[in-house]
Amino acid sequence: NSELPGMFNKLVYSLRNLKHSQMVNVYYNIKNQRTKKFFEDALPLLKTDAGISLMRDVIKSGQLPEEIVNTWFSSLAFYKNPSRAMLTVLSTFIDHDAPHSALLGISGLASTFCTSNTNCIEIAEMKEVLTKFELLLGTSCETENQKEEDSMVLVLKGLRNIGQMIDSKDILKRCYQTKTNPMLVRVAVIETIRQWQLACHFSEDDEGLVELFKDKQEDSELRINAYLALMTCPTEKIIDNIKTLLKDEE
Repeated sequence: NSELPGMFNKLVYSLRNLKHSQMVNVYYNIKNQRTKKFFEDALPLLKTDAGISLMRDVIKSGQLPEEIVNTWFSSLAFYKNPSRAMLTVLSTFIDHDAPHSALLGISGLASTFCTSNTNCIEIAEMKEVLTKFELLLGTSCETENQKEEDSMVLVLKGLRNIGQMIDSKDILKRCYQTKTNPMLVRVAVIETIRQWQLACHFSEDDEGLVELFKDKQEDSELRINAYLALMTCPTEKIIDNIKTLLKDEE
């Protein structure tokens, strides 16, 4: 047992040198379950294209416990130098049935990728990831039950992590304006707009957030978030509007 940590480190470093086909061959020929567990623990630590590809294969086979799957996806946020190939592989998980850990883990990895790549939104693999996230918003973030509501909030958090958008401005506006949407979803939309620091896209020549802040029938948390989003990138017109509104604010 005292030798296990050193042996495990050797395993990780050795696996980093293998191609995907070699790793597949090794993994599926392990008969001892304890040995296989060591291999599975090492897999998310490889941070290689081949490792990610095998993780995808194993997860999609459905033979892993949910706990390990969640751990694997969570580890993605700690990848320091994600590749375009990793984005291609991981984008296959972004759909309506994606585990919550997948949405957060993949968006975390995508955020790291954008940190290292200027104009990442112009890269085809990154554009594919963003497009799939935006498709999950539907036409106005509509949900029918608690499960869908929780997933929608996670999709919005994923977009917030990435900090980019392609074609979702109008959709996000409908999301926070649709009064039948759950309050949690509407607040999450505005928090995404605000934390993106892309509020300029929503404040310039767009009265949506101002109208939301002006409506005293709306929930106070929603109005406060609208105010904060507006003040992230205020124009002179917005400042004048806010001054007028605050005079009559209780």
